Amino acid sequence: MFKALTHRLDALLWQRGFHRPEVRLVMRNELLFSVPLLLLGICLLPLTSWLLWFAAGASLIAWNFYGLARFIQGLSLSAYSQTLLIGLLVRSNLRLALSALFLYGILVWLEASVWAITAGITGAMGLLAATSLAWLAEQRNRQKEA
Repeated sequence: MFKALTHRLDALLWQRGFHRPEVRLVMRNELLFSVPLLLLGICLLPLTSWLLWFAAGASLIAWNFYGLARFIQGLSLSAYSQTLLIGLLVRSNLRLALSALFLYGILVWLEASVWAITAGITGAMGLLAATSLAWLAEQRNRQKEA
């Protein structure tokens, strides 16, 4: 069942423009981490809000990675230009501003747990790093075997 889910998620990400396998792997893992936590956090909201805020932090990282990865994969890095740099800066800063507004809203208006959000952000970033390092190790092992 899990293998079928990951295959379907990979196919969906491929359709969305995630053609590089390492980027698709990281995005898939971020989604498999944040979406179930978000659903579970909503279900357990009457008992505790901590898991929901944890999932909100993790989802924020997944959303940021999604936007950055989609933009970067659509570029032809051999053709650098000022327009490319400006586009990257504008998109990154808009995403950063939206993230700040989201965090401000849930921290101030909804009185979310700072520690839960921080833990969710840290967990998602750790997963991103761990997935990337595991993929690099796998690639090195393949090169040694070849």
